[in-house]
Amino acid sequence: MEKQAERPDECKKPASAVIKQDQNLIAIVNSLLDSLNDKEELLRNTTEASLFRIAKRRHDEIVEVLCEYRKKHPKLGDTHTLIILRVISYIAANLIDVIDPNTASKCIQYSTAEIIKNTDQNAAIQNPCREILVAVGRRYCKEIMEIFVKHLEENQVGNFMIMQSIGALATANVTDTVPYVKAILGLILPTLSIIKQDFLRQAYAYAIGRFCEAFSEYQEYQRQNPNEEIPMMTVVRYEIHDEISIIYDHFQAQWLSSREPKVTGEVLNAFSFMYPLLPVEKVSDQLAKTLSHVLRCFDLLAPEYGEKIIEILINHLRNNNERERIKSLLVVTHLTNTSEPVVRDKLPEIIGILKGMLATEKPIKVKIVLLKTVVAFMQKNFVHDREFVTFLIRSSCRQSKLNLDHGTLEEHQEFQRACNDTMHILSSTVGTVDQMLKLELLQAYLRYEYTDICGTIGKCLANLFTKDPELAVASERHNPFDENVQSADEAELASGIDERRYYELLFQFLQATIKDVDEYQFVESIIAEMFHQLPLYQAPGGGSGGSSGAQSIEFRIPPLEQEKRMVVKVFGVCLCHSLDEHLITNKIDLIITMAKGEKSEKNAPSEEFERLMQDYADALGYASVEHLEKVMAKLMTLVIDEGAVKKSSSFFSNLNFIKDSAREQEAYRLKVLALQTLNVIIYRAPREKVAQHYTDPVVRYLIVQFDSKELFIKQLVVNTLLALTDVFSPSDGDERMTSLRNKNDLHRICMATTTDHSNEYLPLFPSIIQLSTVLVQLNAEEQSLDVNGLLNSICFYFFTTAQHLKSRFESAEDDTRNSFLARFLNLSLPEVNRFIRTLLVQQNASPACLDDVHSILEKWLKDRNSEVRICACHVYNSTLEVYMKSMKIGCEAPSKFNQTGSMLGKIIPRCIDSNATVRQTAVEVLKKILEIACVYETLTVADSSVQWVSELDRIHEEIVTDDAKDIYRIASELAQIIAQRLSSYQYVQFSKCLLYGVADPEPSSVIGASYVLKFFMHVKGSEMFHAIPELVKECLYTRH
Repeated sequence: MEKQAERPDECKKPASAVIKQDQNLIAIVNSLLDSLNDKEELLRNTTEASLFRIAKRRHDEIVEVLCEYRKKHPKLGDTHTLIILRVISYIAANLIDVIDPNTASKCIQYSTAEIIKNTDQNAAIQNPCREILVAVGRRYCKEIMEIFVKHLEENQVGNFMIMQSIGALATANVTDTVPYVKAILGLILPTLSIIKQDFLRQAYAYAIGRFCEAFSEYQEYQRQNPNEEIPMMTVVRYEIHDEISIIYDHFQAQWLSSREPKVTGEVLNAFSFMYPLLPVEKVSDQLAKTLSHVLRCFDLLAPEYGEKIIEILINHLRNNNERERIKSLLVVTHLTNTSEPVVRDKLPEIIGILKGMLATEKPIKVKIVLLKTVVAFMQKNFVHDREFVTFLIRSSCRQSKLNLDHGTLEEHQEFQRACNDTMHILSSTVGTVDQMLKLELLQAYLRYEYTDICGTIGKCLANLFTKDPELAVASERHNPFDENVQSADEAELASGIDERRYYELLFQFLQATIKDVDEYQFVESIIAEMFHQLPLYQAPGGGSGGSSGAQSIEFRIPPLEQEKRMVVKVFGVCLCHSLDEHLITNKIDLIITMAKGEKSEKNAPSEEFERLMQDYADALGYASVEHLEKVMAKLMTLVIDEGAVKKSSSFFSNLNFIKDSAREQEAYRLKVLALQTLNVIIYRAPREKVAQHYTDPVVRYLIVQFDSKELFIKQLVVNTLLALTDVFSPSDGDERMTSLRNKNDLHRICMATTTDHSNEYLPLFPSIIQLSTVLVQLNAEEQSLDVNGLLNSICFYFFTTAQHLKSRFESAEDDTRNSFLARFLNLSLPEVNRFIRTLLVQQNASPACLDDVHSILEKWLKDRNSEVRICACHVYNSTLEVYMKSMKIGCEAPSKFNQTGSMLGKIIPRCIDSNATVRQTAVEVLKKILEIACVYETLTVADSSVQWVSELDRIHEEIVTDDAKDIYRIASELAQIIAQRLSSYQYVQFSKCLLYGVADPEPSSVIGASYVLKFFMHVKGSEMFHAIPELVKECLYTRH
């Protein structure tokens, strides 16, 4: 779109109301105009030439004279009028940049008046008027468009020539026309149904088509120049899809069927400009309908003119024009499906052409249509040549380098997916090419260049063999895995499973098959075949992944590392069923050797080794089910014993620093492999064998490796130690985990992790708490472990981490960090509760033990961070719940709960907390404290039938309110319940703790505690007369 020329202010003449008139000029021009009535053509031509010469020098004055002359002579003849219009047209076309704005306005008004005066078609007069409007509109478009809009508003149907003029102006001045397009379409839409004359329909179709063209051009210019401001257009951001859709539907239903060819032609021309502005769905529907109608015509012609049609199509298939080939392929495909005999008569010739196209066609659009033709021919059993199947196989592969000159990326991907789907359909339904398809797929299955689609080929072969009648005969052999798949795993497979579960099912199938065949040679043949397949995973030229070979590869080759590791795991599964000692030892060595040879990318994080070694560890884990002694012997020789000997002198071992030397990297890989294998073995090998082979040196090796820097190694070690605690039996005298040295090291591990101030090892924290719980259980009979110190460390790390949680985020990094902390704190919270439960059970749930736990949690119950208070309240609530279930009642238990007053006084501020979750949980805590006191003092358990319990249940539901009045009303109710249930000897302690609540960081809690104390004093103050000095002293103390 060409941008309109700038109109600097200095080029514009100041607008004046009246142009100064030269009386001599007026007389001369009037005399010349009068002479136009002469019948002599030569005189008229001479006069017209004179007017042109005057107009060139005195343009403003002559336009004024012409307009006045027209007013005085309203009934001029066509010849006279036409010459005047030609003079004005000359001025508008050649002198528009220098004429006065008033002159331009007079030109517009004069032309418009002449158009409207002639309601009938008068091309001789009206065409020059249109030319004048278009010429003036190149610079003074706004005035013309305003006159046009006013004309449409005053008249139901616009003048046909004005419509054509505005349409032509939209093409000549896109920038200044577009702002009026939506308003004009809004005025035109209601009047379309009343337009009956063909010449009006033609004019409307012409104007609407040009509006659409201008709007499309403007949108494209904006797309290419998003930052450039266009005069008068910077605010235009509307769309006209809806209006164009309505007009399109009306044109198609009413005007397109007109008998007047000019109307039909103009409507079709307008359609070409409408399509870019229509919704994609509407365009697609219309094209599909049009195509179906065209193809239907071929159906009707085929019985009579089939031979001639095929000859024409064959000629077009040989055409160099891409469009012609596409259209011919579509018709051939359609006739193949509907008029088979017509195509069959010329089949050899068509097949020859198609084979040539399969080999030479490059444009993707042609290939997509060619694919449809190939499928149609296969369905009709027209093809018996391997080139067609090869075309499908090769086209299903992703190209290593796409040529975007032949199609967009999306078109290439669509074609590749279509070929994949076609192979599935042909292999599962159509039976005409089964044998040929089977032979080609079998040859392609293990070919390196078809690695990308080996999964597709495998599925297609499975479909083909399922249909094979020779394999359809039921075998007498019974496979137990069939029942499993049908009964349990079929639904899981259908609904989708994760990768780990998929491999579990796959190896179950392999093991079930081996057991079902029950032949020694079958297992040996699988192992031998896997061994021979290993070289297949080395890319040509020694590269890996197929991206860099000695020769260029046409198709994209995916990384083969995962598949290679899959083969390694098959080794492990098969070794379980082998009896050849030499073979077993040899293949275990092979697995370890392959693991040692794994290479990671340069500067890759150390965690990359975890992924690289995992599959090899799984393979050794599978083998350990039957051959644990051989696997452990190898690990002891290579890693554990060697590491124990060299631990003190190895630079790598002391500093945990991976240098670039190949030897140290190999040692590191072996260490990761050993730790992962030791972890896998525990879950796969029989428990009695694990207990036998995991000797004290193995346990010591695991403990020592926890000092590694890498998080994933620490996690492996802790997970393995936790799993070992389920295998060993300390009650039977097994000291591998209960020896003093090991317990001290486990305690050191737990304490060291809880001093991680940067939260680097936070993902390890849930497992560390589990290990701490196990450590408490291992010390059940001994009292050497400082369990309170361990609990204090766990709580300190947990709650200080929770202090970093935020309710508002300043950046995306804050959000990510918050999510990281919240995730692992949520995983740690149940483990904290489980640790406290174990602690209480071990210490027989005594009041002293509960007091120790409360003293640790007390600090965090009044932390400034609401997330910390929420967590602390949940832990406290869980602690009391466990205590209630574990506490002893009877002659050995105390008859009083002396901590009631203190615990109630300290939890009351949380019941009036600013956070609703804290308030609700604190009410639960308060209720449990009173229930525990009730059990100790009355030896009965209070249930919901008791009034104060039911009142607390009601308060628990109401305390979430945000209304301050309701909260303080509830505070008074809590004070009444406590006054009712609290023993008199605990009044003073309860009041003191409430006074300490004045130092709470939450203002609402301070006010709430004061309210409760006030109400409590009203009820029980007379019974604390002896403690007045002590309470006054505490009041004065809290003020300072």
